[in-house]
Amino acid sequence: MVTSLTRPTTRQPRNASARSVHPTGMAVDLRYSRDSRCRKWLEDVLLSLERAGVLDVTLERYPVHYHVALFPQPYLQYVERLEGESATRQATRLAERTAYTIQPGDSLWDIARQYGTTVDEIQAVNGIDGNRIYAGQVIDVPLGS
Repeated sequence: MVTSLTRPTTRQPRNASARSVHPTGMAVDLRYSRDSRCRKWLEDVLLSLERAGVLDVTLERYPVHYHVALFPQPYLQYVERLEGESATRQATRLAERTAYTIQPGDSLWDIARQYGTTVDEIQAVNGIDGNRIYAGQVIDVPLGS
């Protein structure tokens, strides 16, 4: 859940730094989830983007939330690199696949990470609209590179 995105300097909290990025629109605060699986997924994603140099994330303590500052230019370059993947490579990746039987507790995100692919690719290959999957369901999973 997004708890704040931009706020005018007149509405900054008392403990805000004078260099806060909230007024510039480059930061977001995300509520800390009590669900450990949700929290792990979010932390994994945020840390991978931090390693890619596109954002900085801090776990704030009062109130507990993730403070995420986005670096616009590096983020734009990151997205352009992702979009730059050739159609041929994408088609090849979609052609190489394996059958997978959904287990209780599985999510498309977990399966995609396990096989080095994306949720979008799994959905495209299987004609899945949304994220609903069922234990016992057999899907084709594109193999990542």
